[in-house]
Amino acid sequence: MIRINGNDLILLGLCFGIAGTLLLAKGYIFQSPGAIQDESAAYYGANPFAIRNKIIQRYEGISGWLLVLPAALLQLAGIFINLRYPDSDPLLAGSMPNLFFLVLFSAVLFWGTNIAAGGAAKSNYMPQLKAMQMEAMNQAESVFKNDGLYREDIGIRVEIERETRDARLRQMKQRLGTWERLFQRPRKSHETDVEYLERLKIYLDSQ
Repeated sequence: MIRINGNDLILLGLCFGIAGTLLLAKGYIFQSPGAIQDESAAYYGANPFAIRNKIIQRYEGISGWLLVLPAALLQLAGIFINLRYPDSDPLLAGSMPNLFFLVLFSAVLFWGTNIAAGGAAKSNYMPQLKAMQMEAMNQAESVFKNDGLYREDIGIRVEIERETRDARLRQMKQRLGTWERLFQRPRKSHETDVEYLERLKIYLDSQ
């Protein structure tokens, strides 16, 4: 009769524990200084980076706990089995190829769970970001296409000063950089402001 060795369960629990711990810490340890600066900056209305990052951290935290819990149960079961059957032969422990497999299993477990958590988080935060930014994108499109004029300025007789127009153009160029970081859609070197903005809007419409 083959008996399960407690050390095997402890090692499996360790794999789950490592992957879960990395997920729990990912939003804090691996966050770049630029991302921290974006999240700490002040924006009109709400900070879109804070909304996105907090939702991602929440889903990563939930996923991490879903891995840490079975990790603890597996290790407790392994300790109990070792006490009950101290002479059982291990299947995984004690072999270098098996230990390498366990390390690989931990990496795949972390990678797969991280992708699943990111997808679930994106389906939650993307509609909010789309609602927040689409009106600003439409306004930016008007500024770029009409040399600094808002949509409501077109057709009126009041002349908008050149200085005001240039300030609006600079502001919208800064927003393009913000959207590039927010939606993680790198700008191509040959794209004009209008072309990049239209590509961003197409991307948002597809979400």
